[in-house]
Amino acid sequence: MKNFNLFVFVLLCGVLSLNINAAKPTLDPVMTSVLDSYLKIHGALAADTTQGVSEAAQTITKTAPTTQLKKASLTLSKEKDLKTMRERFKDLSEHMVKWARIQKPADIQITFCSMANARWLQKTGSVKNPYYGKEMLECGEIEKGK
Repeated sequence: MKNFNLFVFVLLCGVLSLNINAAKPTLDPVMTSVLDSYLKIHGALAADTTQGVSEAAQTITKTAPTTQLKKASLTLSKEKDLKTMRERFKDLSEHMVKWARIQKPADIQITFCSMANARWLQKTGSVKNPYYGKEMLECGEIEKGK
C-alpha cells in the first residue's frame, strides 16, 4: 500500500508540474521584438510625443510574422502627426490584442478605453492611455483574464 501511495504521489507531482509549465508559454524571438517595438510606440503616444514612433513601427513592419501586423505598422510608420498616429495605433493594437489573448505574454495587460472605443497592450501597472495621452492618461479599464 505504501508503494501504491508513493506511486500516486509521484504521478500527481508530475502531472502538476506539466500543468504549471504548460500555463507559461514562451514567446518566440520574433514576437518578442514586435512586442518591444509596440510598447515603445505605446509609451511615446501616452507621453504625447511622436518621437521614435515611426522607427518602432518600421521595425515591426520588417519583423512581423503576419500580413495584418505588417500592413498596420507600415501605415502607422508613414504618419507624422500625433492625432493620426493614435488612430493608426488602434489598428495595430487590434492585431496585437488578438495575439496577446492567445499567447498571454507575461507582465502584459489588455486595456480598454471606452471613449476611444479601442484596446491596447501595456506593461502591467497603472493605465497609460495612448489615445488621449496626458489629457486623460489614466482613462481606461484593465481587462481581467486577458
